[in-house]
Amino acid sequence: MGCGASSGTSKSTVKKLTLNKPTKIPSFDEVFNAMQAPSDTVFTLGSNFDTVVENLQALPEIPLFKTKLKGADGKIIKDPAKIVKVVFDDLRAAKITIEFKYDADSNTIKLEAKLDDSQVDLKKAFDMIKAICDAIIEVVKAVPDLIKQVGDLVGKCADFPEKAKGEAEGAGLGGMDAVKAVSNCASNCKASAELPNNCKALLDSAKALLDAIKTAATDAAGAV
Repeated sequence: MGCGASSGTSKSTVKKLTLNKPTKIPSFDEVFNAMQAPSDTVFTLGSNFDTVVENLQALPEIPLFKTKLKGADGKIIKDPAKIVKVVFDDLRAAKITIEFKYDADSNTIKLEAKLDDSQVDLKKAFDMIKAICDAIIEVVKAVPDLIKQVGDLVGKCADFPEKAKGEAEGAGLGGMDAVKAVSNCASNCKASAELPNNCKALLDSAKALLDAIKTAATDAAGAV
């Protein structure tokens, strides 16, 4: 998997990173081990975000949206922002009362719609968007702090590769242990360089889709 938002979508696709291959150099391993936890957290948040976006992208399988989510070229629309707009346009056309509120200070979203039991397909689509809102809130609450934490740790290991050979000798490592220490250090540092981008890509993707939901929901609520 790659890192960053796919073109034309708000999907995150955060790459899973291994940052704690053991070097047996205590000061190095302490930093690498500290980086693994935030990296795993970002990966979990990204996976959760990807899952709800993929569920939304499967909306054309629901009868109500089979034709509505086809572009002029006949291809299925996969852009989550465009799908969200179609759903809210349908809610507006059905004269559904929508309540939307995003509080940036507390990072909370309130999204409600009065749907009756006969509007099964529309309710499924609306519930998918609510699930995306939940995933977005998890991201925007957690990732900014993770970015700072990760930035500090990545800064600490910036000069590890050039120091690795000497530090391995100082730690009493010889032969293959020393070679492995240098190799694992290089691998960990290379992976660590991707971690800030992972964080930023996930946050940017979540915020982009939040903006699309805010616009579509506000327009639909105002028109009812």
